[in-house]
Formats: sequence, structure tokens, C-alpha cells
Amino acid sequence: MYAELQTIYDELGRAIAAQAPVCELSGRCCRFDEFGHDLFATELEVDYVLAGLGDRPLPTFDRLCPFFESNQCHHREHRPLGCRVFFCDPSYRDAMPELHEQFFRQLKELHERHGIPYRYGPFLTLLRERGSSEGPVAQR
Repeated sequence: MYAELQTIYDELGRAIAAQAPVCELSGRCCRFDEFGHDLFATELEVDYVLAGLGDRPLPTFDRLCPFFESNQCHHREHRPLGCRVFFCDPSYRDAMPELHEQFFRQLKELHERHGIPYRYGPFLTLLRERGSSEGPVAQR
């Protein structure tokens, strides 16, 4: 199932590349409060983020993404759709909502196909909850 999720992310990556937004490596997208950006994710995506840690513990965090360090994401391969689609580039601003909706529909369809309970919420809240829960949502 994570392979299907990664396929959705890969397809999104190609769609974003076609739009060619510029990333200034400012880190504004990861400093949620400071930039006025609310990052949401599904529990399945958060489980994928956590699975990407392997045996490493979840870094401690407060209001800043625990994978953000030195103006970079140190967990890019496993980041959720909201992280992948968001760019600060003003020329991309109009394309962003449409791409998000298109690929978010695919994410919801993945939940339905596999009978995975669907929950969508603030990424850091779900990460905190999932990081201390009884296991991946796909196994419940």
C-alpha cells in the first residue's frame, strides 16, 4: 500500500515539475506558524512518514516540523502530499490548489480501495498522536 502511495507522490512530482515552481530553500514552508501555513495530512500519510524512520525514534518537536533542520527537510522522501505540493513561488500559487485537489482525490481513493479508515487533520497533531499509538492505521 505504501508503494501505491509513493506512486501517487511520484505522479504529483512529475506534475509539479511540469509547472516548474522555484524553491528558494528558505524553509518558510516548514515554519508553519511563522509563514501562516497549516499543513494537513491523512493518518495513512503520517504512518508513511513514521515508517520512513525505520528504527530511529521520532525527533522531539513542538510547533515546528521535527524533520526541519538548517532550512531543509531531512525526511523528504516520506513527506506528505501537503508538503510536496506547497511552494512559496508566487507564479505557482494558482496551480497549487488544483494539483492538491487532483492528487488528494487519488489519496482518498487509495483509502477506499484498501478499506483504510480515513482521518485528515493537522500534520503535527496527527504525527504526535500516531507516534505514540498502537500501530499503523492500515493494520487496525
